[in-house]
Amino acid sequence: MKRTLTAVLACSLLAGCATQPSSPENRMFTKMHEVYWHADPQKSVAVNAYSLAGVQVNVEEAENASGGVDEGMASKMLLNTATGAITGGLKAGIGMFTASLYSEGDAEYIQVMQYVVFVPNEKNLPINDDSLVKAGAKTIIESLKDKPQIGGATYEAQMKALSECKISKAIVGKWDSCETAKNIPGSGSNKTRFFDFQVIRPATGDELKEMKLNKGNYSVIRYIDFFPLGLEFDTTNFPGFTLMPQTPKTAPGYASVSINGGEYYFIKGNMGHKAFPLKKAVK
Repeated sequence: MKRTLTAVLACSLLAGCATQPSSPENRMFTKMHEVYWHADPQKSVAVNAYSLAGVQVNVEEAENASGGVDEGMASKMLLNTATGAITGGLKAGIGMFTASLYSEGDAEYIQVMQYVVFVPNEKNLPINDDSLVKAGAKTIIESLKDKPQIGGATYEAQMKALSECKISKAIVGKWDSCETAKNIPGSGSNKTRFFDFQVIRPATGDELKEMKLNKGNYSVIRYIDFFPLGLEFDTTNFPGFTLMPQTPKTAPGYASVSINGGEYYFIKGNMGHKAFPLKKAVK
């Protein structure tokens, strides 16, 4: 009740913000968990995706300086530099996270690759039902089936770990893990902890048009602990998106969101809605 009241009070200050976000017809732009959500067209795709994923961080969007780079030049610079730096054309760096405003729960996770999965929920189960959590993890494992992973994780071992791991609790908005009774070699797990997850909110699939999902009933769940080699992951037709960390291990190295085969950066204006090429590993 306290969270909802706080959201309502905050929402009253924002134009066009719904005050009863408990149904698809009455949503709000918010990082608050457990409620339906709508995009803010004035924000970049990356900022919208982070909000949709319930990530409690603030980011400063880069802004075109007077006489700065245009979209074509930005595209070339993002493609041709190891760091993705666009010098002299932006008033701020891309995706400058305000570290002092991290929530305690997200500060640890924001530094790694995260998967946000829209898990179909045709049976209208509680959004934190264990079967939905495991279904989302399976989606990630299937997407990584033929890709080399850090630590030599294999599809077979991960599927075995998925079938055996147990969830102690799945409270909306809280991080939890799926753990096995013993370590399963080749699963990529940290001893007995197979993966961590956070149940975020219900959704209808049309929250971000870039995902091109069919409209329906979904549970939005965030995952970590699945690491493709070089952090290279093609999100084409993936039912959700990935939150890519700020790291020198990829080119470009800026934080971004990968949706349906495109990379989106924290930039104001049209460039914040432009799909750039997927990141590549720095060899």
